[in-house]
Amino acid sequence: LEMFGLPKNYMKGEGHFPDWGQKMKEDKIAKAKKRSIAQRMKEKQKMPDQLKKLREEKSKKNEEQKPTHFDLEPFLKAFRKFVAANGNARSLLRVQLSKSPKEVNGLFIDEDGEPTFKKCLDIMTMGKKLNEKGFELPQQVADVIGPMLICFGEIAFKERTISKMPDEIKKEEEEQKEKDPVLAKFKKDKRKEEEKSDEPKKPIIVTLFETSIHDFLQSIEKIKDYDHTLYNLGLLKANLEEELKPDQQEEEEVVEDEEEQKEDEQKKKEDEEEDIFGEYGLEDAEPEKEEEEVEKSMEEASKPRTPGSASEAGRKSPVSEFEWYYSPDPDYEHAVNGLNDLETIPDPPEKAKNAF
Repeated sequence: LEMFGLPKNYMKGEGHFPDWGQKMKEDKIAKAKKRSIAQRMKEKQKMPDQLKKLREEKSKKNEEQKPTHFDLEPFLKAFRKFVAANGNARSLLRVQLSKSPKEVNGLFIDEDGEPTFKKCLDIMTMGKKLNEKGFELPQQVADVIGPMLICFGEIAFKERTISKMPDEIKKEEEEQKEKDPVLAKFKKDKRKEEEKSDEPKKPIIVTLFETSIHDFLQSIEKIKDYDHTLYNLGLLKANLEEELKPDQQEEEEVVEDEEEQKEDEQKKKEDEEEDIFGEYGLEDAEPEKEEEEVEKSMEEASKPRTPGSASEAGRKSPVSEFEWYYSPDPDYEHAVNGLNDLETIPDPPEKAKNAF
């Protein structure tokens, strides 16, 4: 909830009644007006001086003391923002951003109005600027885009403090909440009071949370991954159909492209083998020549051998006559022709020596 505006160390009492001093001042002005009206209407009814002094002292004491009870308003304010940043709100933001990526890029500009990759955009006022660019974001979603990016997208940002005049801040607040009739009436009465007062206005310190286009897009991708994972696991109750349809189409197109690429590579490989080895391919290259060599080697091997040789022992064996010779190659057959033990290693043929 601190990401959504809850004061730090709130449970220890910090951040309670943040507008207490200002409200006390406004209450004093309102009470002074009431007193002046009451005095005019009740000039004849005079109160004893002693009782009057006691009441004034009591009211003054109550005004000067800050309340000691627990202030729930900061907690409720942060909790409402957190609830507003739900799965539907996050999905709506992604859908809207995907429709006009050029407009999004146009928000990240420097002081001269030129596009920049530096941290230059305040995420807390991003919702207002997106709606100014023509995006259709409800006010409750636009107000929580900054906290949403911090909480769910872990966005990288830098804090920068600037001083603004109260009039500038009031104008921004009026633009955001001008549709509320109660606030409009309250502001109208307040403006009249401020016009009468001659006190000089002091600048207010405002903290900006600035980020870059790269960090912003990376944060949006993190939120998307988070939501889609929980949605697929059945842990996120949100309507993501509008967002998932284009994603599914893109995945199908990617799969089709990969299959076409594999087919093209296989065909290209086959064409290359045919160009190099002929239509029979690598394994069956020149089959007629190979058959002729086998027949020739078999004829050489079938010639009579010296008695006691390994070949004669093979001839007496009941094994098929096509399995008694050592090799269909006559050079190798000649090298092992005279062996009659299992220990002697023959010299290799001349053509094999180059291989060694």
